[in-house]
Amino acid sequence: MLNITIQQASEKDIDSIVALVNKAYLPEYKKQKLSTNTINELLTSNNPKKIKERFKGNYFFVAKNSSNILVGIIGLRKDSERSLHDRVSTFCVEKEYRGKGVGSLLFKEILALANKLQVKKLVVKASFFAEPIYIHWGFKKIKIISKKYSDGHLHRTVWMEKVI
Repeated sequence: MLNITIQQASEKDIDSIVALVNKAYLPEYKKQKLSTNTINELLTSNNPKKIKERFKGNYFFVAKNSSNILVGIIGLRKDSERSLHDRVSTFCVEKEYRGKGVGSLLFKEILALANKLQVKKLVVKASFFAEPIYIHWGFKKIKIISKKYSDGHLHRTVWMEKVI
């Protein structure tokens, strides 16, 4: 059994979060055969300044192993056009910890918070890589979203929803 601690993320975790997110997302981007320029634009959206901005007014939790190393993250945030914290965000788990319940521990934290905040529906813009875990957690695929980057490449994600 893994010795994992779930705690609220803090600013001191930001560099570890950036490293984890970029390490987790890079293979996904390469599988989509995105250009180097598009990949760099995507990775830039997860730099320390942007993560710090994402923290403001939102909730993020990290999973740490017995050596206090960050091995996972998940967030619950409020998009500017929404009045509730109902969007699951920035979810990823270190590769060697996947399939061992770490993601589920993080998601249970988000689900408990959403219930406390009286959120009736969670939404997520998931990568195709993460889509199966969200389906496992009861999310339904709503639509495919394509975003065109400066070099013309498209990055596709899946908009999903879960009634709670």
